[in-house]
Amino acid sequence: MSHKRNISLSVLLTAVSVAATASEITFLGSPPETTVVGEPYEYVPVVADAIIPSVQFSYVNRPSWSGSYRGSGAIMGTPTEPGVYANIQIQAWDGVNYGVSAPFTITVESAAGSVNLSWVKPSRNIDGSPLTNLAGYLIHYGPSAENLDAQLFVDSADSTKAEIGNLSPGNWYFEIAAVTDSDVQGPFSTIVGDSIR
Repeated sequence: MSHKRNISLSVLLTAVSVAATASEITFLGSPPETTVVGEPYEYVPVVADAIIPSVQFSYVNRPSWSGSYRGSGAIMGTPTEPGVYANIQIQAWDGVNYGVSAPFTITVESAAGSVNLSWVKPSRNIDGSPLTNLAGYLIHYGPSAENLDAQLFVDSADSTKAEIGNLSPGNWYFEIAAVTDSDVQGPFSTIVGDSIR
């Protein structure tokens, strides 16, 4: 007579959990550090070690004149007034990997303007004698009538116009004097002013 025995086997399964190893997204290159009021600014970051096109971006201290571009991380816009925007950072996340740019600063500078000056070529000296040895003109200019500390020499006796550029917004004042080829300078003209906006 045979005997049957029921044997129960207990099998233990050990689940091994393998965690995905995240790597840090790296930002390449550097953004422009300066721009000018009224000029478009654009910086689109380039990243490495990210799963493209799954990257989403966010910002820390994004300038108020820039839109939010979560798909590209761009800092882009046209500033309307001067200012310093410090400690800007761009963050990137692709679902696994994360990275953040080094902090950077964007300085928005005032737009520079220019003034065109014109005058009549002198023909006589102060004593009324004919002016025969004119060499050019000396222009003084500055932000106030009492502070004409910048100068420009126009090295042509026949010139009757000059453009002075790189002037910041505000009031500017100008005066001009004739100069002979022996470096004798005549009296300065009446001071005139103009406004750069």
